[in-house]
Amino acid sequence: MSTTLVAEEQKDVQPKQDKPSGPGLVERVRLGSLTRGAFSPARWRESAQQSLHYFREVWQEMKSVTWPGRKEVTLSTGVVLLTCVGMMAVLWILDILFAFLMGRVLG
Repeated sequence: MSTTLVAEEQKDVQPKQDKPSGPGLVERVRLGSLTRGAFSPARWRESAQQSLHYFREVWQEMKSVTWPGRKEVTLSTGVVLLTCVGMMAVLWILDILFAFLMGRVLG
């Protein structure tokens, strides 16, 4: 091995980091949630207000949507059903064709 290759390998090696001292992750989460008042009534009230605001905005958006009429829904449903039946027929014919060909090749 050349000295440049050894030097490059040594650059890539990171020094080992010591484990952080103090409480572990679980203890820090517990302490953090208790010290920040995660279960305080003010936080619950704020969360409820944000949820209420979100659902009010959703309701306003739903009012502004232009919904399709009965005739358009019926026609679209018919197109979807005919497409499904057509694809089913194509796949059925291909299945019969491939079964026949596999029978001829292997049988």
